[in-house]
Amino acid sequence: MSDLRDLLHGLNNELSVAVLELELLLERDGLDEDMRQSLSRTLDACRRAAVGVRQGWAITTARGPAGARRDSSMEEGDIP
Repeated sequence: MSDLRDLLHGLNNELSVAVLELELLLERDGLDEDMRQSLSRTLDACRRAAVGVRQGWAITTARGPAGARRDSSMEEGDIP
């Protein structure tokens, strides 16, 4: 279970960087409409992926290290 949590943590970190970079790019002046739409679609995809990571984290947290059910979960703000 630890390996899965490590993987989810790594994915969360990479998605956080991608979301931040995309948000910064979208704030720039001079982007043509096609580029803006492409960046927006990519940002939306990253945010959807983050929801999946959040769901995976909640499942692994609920099961605990030995598969036992627990009532803790990842905080809402932990993933973009």
